[in-house]
Amino acid sequence: MSIRTSAFPFALAAFLLRARGAQALASSSASRKARGRSWTITFKLSDGDVRILTNDAQEQVEQEMQPWLKSAEPHVPLVKERYLTFESDSGGFNNIRMAFEFFVDVARTSNRTLVLPPNEGLYLMDWGPLSVAKNGEKVWRAANTTTTYEDIWELDDLRTKIPVMRAQEFYDEVLGPSGAPEAASPSRQTNSQPDYSPWKYWLQQHSEVAMGNCNPVRQLAERSLATVVHIPSRLWDSSGHDASPEQRFLFCGVNSNVGTGLAGRVLVGQVWAGKERPSEPKDEYPELHYQRHLYAIASGPIAQMGVRNYTALHLRRNDFQFTQAPDSLPGGLAPDSWMLRPGEVVFVASDEIDPQWWSGLRAALKANGHELVTFEDVKLELLGRGLREKFSGLVEMIICSAARSFLGSQKSTFTEGIQKLRHGLREAQGPWGGPEEEFGVQRRYAYG
Repeated sequence: MSIRTSAFPFALAAFLLRARGAQALASSSASRKARGRSWTITFKLSDGDVRILTNDAQEQVEQEMQPWLKSAEPHVPLVKERYLTFESDSGGFNNIRMAFEFFVDVARTSNRTLVLPPNEGLYLMDWGPLSVAKNGEKVWRAANTTTTYEDIWELDDLRTKIPVMRAQEFYDEVLGPSGAPEAASPSRQTNSQPDYSPWKYWLQQHSEVAMGNCNPVRQLAERSLATVVHIPSRLWDSSGHDASPEQRFLFCGVNSNVGTGLAGRVLVGQVWAGKERPSEPKDEYPELHYQRHLYAIASGPIAQMGVRNYTALHLRRNDFQFTQAPDSLPGGLAPDSWMLRPGEVVFVASDEIDPQWWSGLRAALKANGHELVTFEDVKLELLGRGLREKFSGLVEMIICSAARSFLGSQKSTFTEGIQKLRHGLREAQGPWGGPEEEFGVQRRYAYG
């Protein structure tokens, strides 16, 4: 295993502990193979196996950060004859996540089995700009890979909350026998998430389509007696051209007026599929847990810096829709307001690609007695351990979630995603249930 030497040195000796023999994992989707004093864990993803090199210290971090793995809750049985299908949000990962949280909750309150989408190219993961310079120039990622929701979220854990089917299972058991053509089979879809596909078009033509704002879409799913309710991102004509405006479900929380539509919920006394409503929508959606391979990769930098032993920042840069982190510390970044501990390591997540900006930040932190660590500092090591580069953003979020203190950027879905992870850990209690100064979950921002 190679270790990258950088401003934050990673000592190989600290990672290579006692030898381990072969040992079975609880999850059937992963297997372990002994490899000297470290070992590999194999995870089965949609586009092939990913093998991640790990050790005792990293495994301990993984276990501490995934307390839900100890749960023995049973799977929710499938609800036959009531299904909810949906299309992914057209934005980046955290937009996809926010919409998915809404769809999961709609499946819960409507008593429907949620059908996950087929493999598709996800924006900023499988295709899209890799970086944006100040002059607007973009470096693009070729669209040659696809991703499933199961590559990102723990399906076994999700099944303890709601009934779930994979797209192919749904096609084989429901759509195919009802006359859906082979062209609509999930195994035949190769599209990116915003684009037309025969799968989307078939569902649009042969299900009850839910269009509108958050609340009307939820109500239709709950009240409808149709076997399949489909929530599209937009409608398509037979030629594959879009036939409606795009609809998005990013801010469907209680009393939210942001995004596609009004999400305030006045639902008391409504009828649900001819019966009394089983449960009300929640102020906070049930937490969805990320796949174990993401924690296995993130465990390396976390173990080196120490769980709850560093401060993490998200400094938005190169996103001109919203206020960005200033160009320099004197311009508005104020380490004194970050409440850093003496000598505390600072991990910074940012889209900035200008080396001069990073050098200035690194020098300013060093002058105050703090060492700066970035994802680029650890990336070569993580790639050597088995990181798939398209998951870098999710791994970076997990690294930030394990910090003692986190300060983000306002109006950022990336920051919001990290805050959600940290709140989930706090709710798990155990080592995460200490005082605010030992593991902070209050919303704090690094600037502005």
